[in-house]
Amino acid sequence: MTTAPGPLSADVSWSGQATLRLRLSCGTASAEQLGANGLFVSLDSPGGSCQLTLSEAVATDEVVSYPIFVQLMTATPGASS
Repeated sequence: MTTAPGPLSADVSWSGQATLRLRLSCGTASAEQLGANGLFVSLDSPGGSCQLTLSEAVATDEVVSYPIFVQLMTATPGASS
């Protein structure tokens, strides 16, 4: 995905026994989490090309269904802080 500079986050949840890895990388910045459910990663994106990867930590025959939510927080043009 291509992003503007700013905070970027992703979270995923699923049911079952699978252990998954969630990785978010933007340029040289990256964040990763490994777990059995409810993963969340965030970083301050420099903007440009970013990649979000969800993978099995250990291969299983289990079917895993999941929603992934990605949020990019950007400043509103003309807004003051």
